[in-house]
Amino acid sequence: MKSHPLLSLGLLSLILTAFNSSHRQLYVSMATVNTDSLEFTIWVGFKANNHPPIFDLSGAVPFEVYLTVRRNAEDDADSRDLVILKTGSVFDLPEALEKGLVELVDEASGEVVRHPHNNSDQARSQQVAITKTDTDSFITLPPDVQRRDRPIKTVPLNVTPCLRALVKPELKYHLRLRDKYLGVRWWAWGGPPEPWKDDSEAPPSEHKTLISCGPLRSKTFTVVSEVSIPPKLSISLSLAEKTPVSEGKDGDESEASSPVIQITTTNTGGQPIILKTIGDQPHLKAPGEITDPRARITADSPNVQNFSIVDQETQEDLISNAPVFTTPLAGGSGRGWPRKQFLELAPNEQIIRMVKLPGHRLTPGREYHVSLRRTGCWWACGTLDELFGEGNAVLKRWPSAPTVPLMLESEDVVVFRY
Repeated sequence: MKSHPLLSLGLLSLILTAFNSSHRQLYVSMATVNTDSLEFTIWVGFKANNHPPIFDLSGAVPFEVYLTVRRNAEDDADSRDLVILKTGSVFDLPEALEKGLVELVDEASGEVVRHPHNNSDQARSQQVAITKTDTDSFITLPPDVQRRDRPIKTVPLNVTPCLRALVKPELKYHLRLRDKYLGVRWWAWGGPPEPWKDDSEAPPSEHKTLISCGPLRSKTFTVVSEVSIPPKLSISLSLAEKTPVSEGKDGDESEASSPVIQITTTNTGGQPIILKTIGDQPHLKAPGEITDPRARITADSPNVQNFSIVDQETQEDLISNAPVFTTPLAGGSGRGWPRKQFLELAPNEQIIRMVKLPGHRLTPGREYHVSLRRTGCWWACGTLDELFGEGNAVLKRWPSAPTVPLMLESEDVVVFRY
């Protein structure tokens, strides 16, 4: 019996469709397996040594950018250390810029600033020999034994000599990873290997390629010709006379007889300066540094947390230095900064402030040592009229120049027996 031609064609079509579908599924499955077997992910990010990041070409303010690296919690359950060779990878900035693994980008134009010897496509395709190594050539990432927090390693990139010839003052740039490829030539599980003199002495490397997981990260910074260095203030501490008992509140004799610290601050420079005495302090900060809005020792009513009071018998510090997480509204709210938050000091001008210690925390007969905690504040050269404009009580626009904090510090230690 002969089959119908249309039936034969339909059957053949179904067979071909099933074969193609099966072949595609097999191809996708193999591709997935190959990808998993050829790549291993780690987490890589950027951070700078101050906030906002400033590259001071004069060198007065050090500038550094770091790569932070940790193991990927989703893909890594190995209990051994993960050891990475930095040489020739994104952790080796001169090589990374030359190969195009890391790019320097002009923020205004969006263009990549080319390294003089950059030939990224060719360099990335070549296997460069690993030269002599030492103990600083490796990064060791320990496992997260308790599965709570992946240890993070911070790798300095030594950016200043690499970037100085590539950047221009008053411009913004950012460093970024070009893609997820990290350029790592050698990595392994276990402890750091013995240093080697050339490629032939290197122990075997894991066959998988290390790549960065998650979105590609970057770090933006501003280049300046120089940053003004803050002046030094003369700050002395002394024990003032005790408050008379009659001035205590509600007959509280311990508070009425509390010791009082006198703070004498002098502008020893030759020009007037302005200090921000309370509230947000928009100066350069270290990574993770918490804004401290408490009233400084230059305010009309200084906060007692500016001081450390140590009981010499127990060595307990009676005054907590815990950060204050609430801050007055900054100028960005539209209200601006009131004039009363600032202090102007003329050359050789001296101010005196008083702080009463907490008498209820003191034990009669014991000796206490009082010292000033080192605290930064925003400052500027000039007068309040120059900053605010004559007659203005509110500063609407903050000066754009980056400011190194003026440190309020004293070597004096006040000793007393209560």
